[in-house]
Amino acid sequence: MYARDRTKGDQMKNINCALIGDPVKHSLTPIIIKELAEYFNIQINYDLVAADNSISEDALIKTLMEYDAVNVTYPLKYRIADIITTELTSVNLAIKEPLDNEYGFNHDGLAFWDSVRHLEFESILLVGSGITAQRIIDAANLDEMVVGVLARHPDKLKEYCDLNLYQNPSDIDINYDVIVNCTSVVDELPFGNEILKVMDGVNTCIDLNYSKETEFIKSYKQYYQKIHGNQAGAKVMDGIPMVIENALRTFRILTRNKYSMCTMRSAYNDLNLQRYAK
Repeated sequence: MYARDRTKGDQMKNINCALIGDPVKHSLTPIIIKELAEYFNIQINYDLVAADNSISEDALIKTLMEYDAVNVTYPLKYRIADIITTELTSVNLAIKEPLDNEYGFNHDGLAFWDSVRHLEFESILLVGSGITAQRIIDAANLDEMVVGVLARHPDKLKEYCDLNLYQNPSDIDINYDVIVNCTSVVDELPFGNEILKVMDGVNTCIDLNYSKETEFIKSYKQYYQKIHGNQAGAKVMDGIPMVIENALRTFRILTRNKYSMCTMRSAYNDLNLQRYAK
């Protein structure tokens, strides 16, 4: 199956891509996409473009026009969404030639749910109400699970009528199976030590940051050890599985939906790319 798919890649034109934002050097997305391109015999050139919010709109447009596709990271997700007039408020991928009449994509929500598909849970608490949390909520099946959000400004999500919204950890009156840090807070606890009260009953702790072990993950492990006497059974996960799923979806768009998600996940396993998740 894969030998046939891989020879077909020779028929595709070279694809010029870039990642724009600040920082960009830490990103795993270019690594995964280039490895997949080699696997499928597709020529993909991938540049890193470091740019913060001081970049002019003209320079952003010039960058978008120079490449077939541009992955977008912070802090430019909102600005590029405005430029390409997508209905999305933020994008993590912009393409020059539309696919299904779309120029911009944000797969954060779908990538998150794909990354936790191996877990069994009935309730999940998201910490933070930013754009990542919103995309996760948008892609959630609210009929099949209880979703709560702990946020400083929960009113931002008041249009979601099926959510449990909390402004303070002390407001939470049920135990959640999974807790997810959707904020960018790394070296301290979002909501301080008060959030430790929420960890009672949690069986999986996820932090979408992945540059290093966060205080959120460390505190959950310590809490688990206090309750169970060791950390061996503590289920924790960082944001790398979500990044991988996002990269696979990006590659699928770059190849104009040539490969299914199943095919790409199999290719990912064949390449043993999980070494990047260590």
